[in-house]
Amino acid sequence: MEDSARGPRRMHDAFAGSSCNSVDKPMRTSKILSLSLPPELAREAECLAKREGRTKSELFREALRRYIQEQGWLDLRRYGDQQARTLGIREPEVERLIEEYRKGR
Repeated sequence: MEDSARGPRRMHDAFAGSSCNSVDKPMRTSKILSLSLPPELAREAECLAKREGRTKSELFREALRRYIQEQGWLDLRRYGDQQARTLGIREPEVERLIEEYRKGR
């Protein structure tokens, strides 16, 4: 579908037959990474994956998801601590203040 004066009518026509043609090659849904571990940790990961009937990739994906979630909670905790210091609130007062706030809604 080429209009000789203007070139291809549709963008994908320009790439027909090339290695960039997404019709021929579906895009990956995951990115491959390389990971190095001390031998003992690698053996533990292999044993754990085998025992649970999972791949090492599944094991590491879950571990990373949990780590990211944990870091989110730690960030929230640090933010709360900083806000409490800024406002002069001490730990024993937190529950009372939350309860007062909820009652006031």
